Amino acid sequence: MAAVAGLLLRLVWLQGVQGETLTSRARAQQRVTVKPFAPRRSIVDRRGVALALDRVTYTLYAHPKLFNKPKSVVAALVASILQEPVTEVAQKLERGRSGIRLHESLTEDQAQRIRRTALDGLELHERPGRVYPQDEMAAEIVGYVNLFDGQGKTGLEYSMGRLLARSVSPVTLERAPGGYALPRLGSLENDRLNQLTYLDDLQLKLTLDLRLQRAARAAVQAQMTASRAKKGAAIVLDVQTGAIRALVCEPNYNPNRYSEADVARFRNWVVSDLYEPGSTFKPLVMAMGLDSGVLSLDDTFDDNGSIQVGDRIIRNFNFARLGKLNLSKVIQTSSNVATVRIGLRLDPSVFYQYLQRLGFNQTSGVDLPFETSGQIKDRQTFLASKIDRATTSFGQGVAITPLQLVRAIAALANGGKLVTPHIVDSLSTVEGQPYWQPAHPEPIPVFSAATTREVLKMMETVVAQGTGKRAQIPGYRIAGKTGTSQKQDERGGYRRGAVIASFVSIFPVENPRYVVMTIFDEPPGGSGGVVAAPAAKPILESIITLDGLPPQ
Repeated sequence: MAAVAGLLLRLVWLQGVQGETLTSRARAQQRVTVKPFAPRRSIVDRRGVALALDRVTYTLYAHPKLFNKPKSVVAALVASILQEPVTEVAQKLERGRSGIRLHESLTEDQAQRIRRTALDGLELHERPGRVYPQDEMAAEIVGYVNLFDGQGKTGLEYSMGRLLARSVSPVTLERAPGGYALPRLGSLENDRLNQLTYLDDLQLKLTLDLRLQRAARAAVQAQMTASRAKKGAAIVLDVQTGAIRALVCEPNYNPNRYSEADVARFRNWVVSDLYEPGSTFKPLVMAMGLDSGVLSLDDTFDDNGSIQVGDRIIRNFNFARLGKLNLSKVIQTSSNVATVRIGLRLDPSVFYQYLQRLGFNQTSGVDLPFETSGQIKDRQTFLASKIDRATTSFGQGVAITPLQLVRAIAALANGGKLVTPHIVDSLSTVEGQPYWQPAHPEPIPVFSAATTREVLKMMETVVAQGTGKRAQIPGYRIAGKTGTSQKQDERGGYRRGAVIASFVSIFPVENPRYVVMTIFDEPPGGSGGVVAAPAAKPILESIITLDGLPPQ
């Protein structure tokens, strides 16, 4: 009786006094809160061609101890499916007896072909992942997402991460008999779950034209091979809006296989690396002289091959004596002597103000990550140093990125306005309707339209008759300027024989739409006219085709 009485008292206590507490505990044990996986938004070019998207991918593992075929047979079969060298796969198979990771980011087709081999010892791990359908074609722009933490590490995957990541609220699920998790019907959590069944169709749309990007990459790769340059790059910028239509850096990498790449290739050097622009800077100094009134269109200069500034003697390239030059010939022949004289005519404070207004002491504001700010002398040093003003006149002593130069040259093409370069067009629906568009600063007036028209005429003679002739296209008017700038060494001097060859062009002259720049690092014995100008030609020809531009 005592035992029964005790049991009854215990039941009363459990059901009454402790009932509410135990019910809460039971409910807690029956529920689980999870944050559902939501795929990142896709990245597309201006025509909607996919550059980055989320889909199921596969990682292939090998367990040699379980093979039912010789390693050589397995290596040959796997290599043919992965399109990798047999020797490379065979080497991986020698790393151990089990758990060898052979390849990441296999496509659905590759995974199906692996399954059809019916080989023992091959294992596919399925997971959601980021895929880049164009491989390396836009890697310097798009970047990549880390396989393990799902975070963007370079390119737009990094800088636009907040736009690309969808925001998803945690969902509370209840455990059903058997351990299955079910939504709490009629609850707030169920409403959230319903939201997940309809993810927005927004995607990050770029200003990039993949067709032009492909043409630019082919041109850069071909010239790198021909010139044996260490690096090469090309930029195509819309001069009116600042939209980047193409941006190529070589050598590049495949973001689908980023773990196999040299980390140096992750660096988008047209926005992150500074260089001295050399003679491509001269049209800007000419514009400063005309715009400020220290030059008139009928001015001439006597060029005897050198000019002394303080205790320094500045000479022309190849010690050329160019004789009497009008302004157009100064640009066409790329006279250092005459350009120095123009720079020294400028009031030092006015010269410095132009450098600032052209943005050479700051970043361009491009929406790509890791941009380096341009560097000019501090104001006090520049105003006091005649030699600094002289060398700046022909593009030495100022350090900028290739994109910052393209931005400045665009001001000569659009009537004198400094625009902000950008690669992101909008967050748009799959039908192309903008949901959000970034705001860009108003263009900054730098030169008058009259000044830029005159400088454009001078630059046209460079392609028609000067060092830019290798960029000529019959029936089309192209303005340009070549540059062959020296590379600095660790001590602040210049490395013998080490140059950067570049070419900036404005096209078409009669109605400027684009600046096209090609640039190559250390082509042995090369120059801007020999290496960079011919690389621009196929890019310009692609623009003609894509835009349907008729010949004059």
